[in-house]
Amino acid sequence: MRTILLALVLFVAGCASNPVGMVHDTTHHLAMTGLFGQGSCSGTAIGPHAILTAEHCISGVYSLSVDGKTVAIKSVLLDHADHAIVITDTWFDDFAYVADEPG
Repeated sequence: MRTILLALVLFVAGCASNPVGMVHDTTHHLAMTGLFGQGSCSGTAIGPHAILTAEHCISGVYSLSVDGKTVAIKSVLLDHADHAIVITDTWFDDFAYVADEPG
């Protein structure tokens, strides 16, 4: 549960920042083309191949670019509460790291 909460906090921080300006290395600008036209959202890298974003951002998407680079979508994990984890073929050097609390 803590992991999900931290991921959501990181995501909200990514939405509040300027993703085009790359305020933080884990925040990325997502541009997509899909059934409903073109759009853009922010996303937070949460693993070497994973981006956390909003489900409504990737609904019906068939083309995705991250920071201007086209990426292949390998899979999408949804919780149907407007959260999506997009697994890509791209390697992200910087991603949010979640560790256990100090004991």
